[in-house]
Amino acid sequence: MSDYSTSVFKNPFFLRQKLNLYLQTPEKTELYARACEKFTKNGYLEWQSSWSWWAFFFPVVFFVLRKHYFAAFVAFFLTNLFPLISNIIYAMFAKYFVIKRFCKFLRYENDEILVKYGGRLPFIVAIGLIFLVITLLVFLSNISISSYQEYINLHKI
Repeated sequence: MSDYSTSVFKNPFFLRQKLNLYLQTPEKTELYARACEKFTKNGYLEWQSSWSWWAFFFPVVFFVLRKHYFAAFVAFFLTNLFPLISNIIYAMFAKYFVIKRFCKFLRYENDEILVKYGGRLPFIVAIGLIFLVITLLVFLSNISISSYQEYINLHKI
């Protein structure tokens, strides 16, 4: 971490101010500020255990929402290969990924960069919910079709 980043992490008020610019969601600032303080106890950024329910249930949506596209890409494939294990890992590392990306842009010492590359993509939540509804409808229709075919097979004369 740069000297500037270290000074931001050492000052709780300044940290929250910069996080608020970066996250652009004031209701999440305190949550991530506590995570930052946990991750930088020794003066440098190191992973400590944390948890994110959003990342557990919707890892791809979480990472795209926070503009962490590579993590979303990896999450898409690993979630399909190892669903439960990968979701637990994402839930444990999600806040760290967000804070690490925050540190990357913090070193430029420019609030405009924090605002530009921070924030989130709110329409992604809507897309994720639409995808979830479509998935549930397909799942339920497959169950209905297989149940109907079973019924037909049992009642043949």
